[in-house]
Amino acid sequence: MATVNKRTWRTKDGKEKSAWYADYFDQDGKRHIKTFERKKDAEDWLAKTQVEVKAKRRSRLRKARIRQTIRASPSLRLPVAGFTTKKARAFVAQQYVEIASVFNP
Repeated sequence: MATVNKRTWRTKDGKEKSAWYADYFDQDGKRHIKTFERKKDAEDWLAKTQVEVKAKRRSRLRKARIRQTIRASPSLRLPVAGFTTKKARAFVAQQYVEIASVFNP
């Protein structure tokens, strides 16, 4: 579910301020909020973002999981010594397939 809402608050000086914010959940269930000065800007951004979420192009959580997996497993790190460019590319491609199979069964 995605929404655009208005938020108002008072500063320490007593001034009343307001802003519009777009609120949505990505495909991993993580909540995202972004603030805008105008309602139109929030609606436009949210519409674009929803298309990206549906296309599964917007997944920071998935990228974070892959990074954690690589850091946790020394066997997934690229051994630099003695690798030619061709061997390094083949190694990286093999590891990519292995990681992708874990996260996209």
